[in-house]
Amino acid sequence: VDGNKATLPKYDINDVIETNQGEILVATWGGGITIYDQHWNFIRNVHFAGPPELNLVWSFVSLDDGAIWAGTQNGYIHQYDPVRHSFKTIHPRETNNSTISTMARDPIGNILIGLYNGKIVLWDKAAEKFYAYNDSVTNPNIPITGVIGIMPDGTGRAWVTNASGLLLYD
Repeated sequence: VDGNKATLPKYDINDVIETNQGEILVATWGGGITIYDQHWNFIRNVHFAGPPELNLVWSFVSLDDGAIWAGTQNGYIHQYDPVRHSFKTIHPRETNNSTISTMARDPIGNILIGLYNGKIVLWDKAAEKFYAYNDSVTNPNIPITGVIGIMPDGTGRAWVTNASGLLLYD
């Protein structure tokens, strides 16, 4: 409902995720994040102060510890602690200010971050550090288009989809 602060903002919905506490987070394009309980009862809208891109939320991923990351326009990541119900925002330089279009957790807890500029960033769980995963990869036969999806497999490879097709990174 337009104008009602206790409802889902009237923006595109890009992603939905459930926390291990049973909360449901909804990513919106311009309205930040809306949080519901497990029965879809409204809890709150989270609108982030600062640049507008902080409220252009594209994607979610759940970490091994239950934290939720929300990827936004220009490479910001909102880190949600579902126990404390609090957010912290980071801006890793490895995202190169590119939109975080998708994220996925691999079998050992690393996070693969797909960017609109066609690159991938790896958050290494053991080192607690971000790395530009495919920064040096260039193939003149494959145009660079935004990452749409990432599926890490059990062998350490990442299957990546974009507008050009399916790519495999070892």
